[in-house]
Amino acid sequence: MVKNQREAIFVLFCICCLLIGCDKSERQYKVFTNEEEQAETSRLLNVVVEAVSNKDSEKIYSEFSEYTKNKYDVKEELDNAFAIMDGNVVEIQNKSAGIVGTSYYREYGETVLTYGGDLYGVKTDTGKSYTISFYGTFFDRWNPEYIGISSFWVSDDDVEPNSEEETESYHVGSTGRH
Repeated sequence: MVKNQREAIFVLFCICCLLIGCDKSERQYKVFTNEEEQAETSRLLNVVVEAVSNKDSEKIYSEFSEYTKNKYDVKEELDNAFAIMDGNVVEIQNKSAGIVGTSYYREYGETVLTYGGDLYGVKTDTGKSYTISFYGTFFDRWNPEYIGISSFWVSDDDVEPNSEEETESYHVGSTGRH
């Protein structure tokens, strides 16, 4: 009797292994290395720095996700965002970008990878100072149309936080992930 139980368990084990091996679900294993993440965020940061330095809305527009371009009037909003910047950019004191969030499933690898970045102390030849922030999706397994920048902000730094004067700022795109 024990021999039959062992054989039955062995046969069931073999059937389970066979069924697992026949899994036809589309799996896309993707685990990014720090080098890949760093290279992409550095590239994007350089694009944003160049676009802001030249107030080049076309350059940054090309980095927006297709979803955001279809949902918002990104071209017009970028022109409006750059319009609040008084003068030409002469200095960017601090800039940074990096991965800010990730979703990971053991069987699929990374499914969503998001990034963000900031340019602080963006000084113009008129003496004004601004902060630029951006946020987007680097990888989305199920929604490739979300890949790209989804949010972009320009804020005037010259207004005191507690003053009655309202801070001039402009937001482009989504206020959330999409």
